[in-house]
Amino acid sequence: MQFIEGSVKALTYGKAIEVFLVNGTADSLITAELSNWNGKAIKIPRIEVAACNRNDIAQAGVYFLFCKEDDGSDSVYIGEAENVKERLIQHLRDYQSEKEKYYWSTAVIFIGRDLNKALIRYLENRFVEIARSSKRYLVLTKNTYRNTVMKESQIAVMEEFVDNVKVLINALGYKVLKPFAQAESPSTKTDDEIGCSFGTNIK
Repeated sequence: MQFIEGSVKALTYGKAIEVFLVNGTADSLITAELSNWNGKAIKIPRIEVAACNRNDIAQAGVYFLFCKEDDGSDSVYIGEAENVKERLIQHLRDYQSEKEKYYWSTAVIFIGRDLNKALIRYLENRFVEIARSSKRYLVLTKNTYRNTVMKESQIAVMEEFVDNVKVLINALGYKVLKPFAQAESPSTKTDDEIGCSFGTNIK
């Protein structure tokens, strides 16, 4: 069989997302998972963080804090932590003590099996890079670890993690990782429809 260069296109498969409204409303805690992936998204309002006793938000992971600037524009802080809940509470304390100037209303957390400090540092840096290049949000994160030493196999697994996060965070209504050019394509119309179905604000 003879193949002509450029004639074979990559196949795109559908993805199933399981969304769970933990407290029965889209304005409260939401979890989202992709089929055949061990990661999970957890969307939680600021006012629910301190009282939340879920074990999953106390795991290692990366997180996005979504904010509104004084002029109405969108901004985001992207971070990593070995215990995400503890780090979010520290953000709350820092705002109360005026160490942080930005006020975030919602956190979207991503956890996964076997994530460690090196892996979440890699993920944080990748998400900051992607969010900055997408130019939809002002990225508030100042510094990331750009030279995390990892095996080639680990990088491959984390890049798949990045791709899955892109799908879930967009489905939850935040286009922080989606470039403008891609967003304008008619083929991405369904992303808007999915986000609206969750009762969230599309960014």
